[in-house]
Amino acid sequence: RTSLGVVQGDVYHRTRNQGKHSRDQRIKPILQRIRNWIEENSLQVLPKSAIGKAMTYFVLQCPKLENVLIDG
Repeated sequence: RTSLGVVQGDVYHRTRNQGKHSRDQRIKPILQRIRNWIEENSLQVLPKSAIGKAMTYFVLQCPKLENVLIDG
């Protein structure tokens, strides 16, 4: 498993196109796996529980996280 921070650190010194390609190949699937997990499990947790709040936070912040796919 790879964290987003590790991937971003790996692509930091690449050219713009190389970095974008690497982020698309490595970060996009991580975000998709998290999103899928939340969709599969969101009805099994209370919205005001810690994990419920974390899930909501991720869903609301995901568009900002996806900006890294556009311009790093």
